[in-house]
Amino acid sequence: MTLREFRNRRGLTPEQLAAYSGISVSTVKRAEATSAMSLRMVRMVATVLDLTPEEMAQLWNKGDPVENLEGD
Repeated sequence: MTLREFRNRRGLTPEQLAAYSGISVSTVKRAEATSAMSLRMVRMVATVLDLTPEEMAQLWNKGDPVENLEGD
């Protein structure tokens, strides 16, 4: 799934996701358009969207093990 699909699943607008996660609206929209997300951003939106580690891995798309997404 994409960031937009996860966001829509939670019934949030890009503006709401930005406000709840502390990310700018333009960054949310750019991530939705390009699928380019840093690990930090994945973690920030994952909290708001209540994503599982597997769903976080779908967003990050870096090929790293899911376990690396859980720790700081």
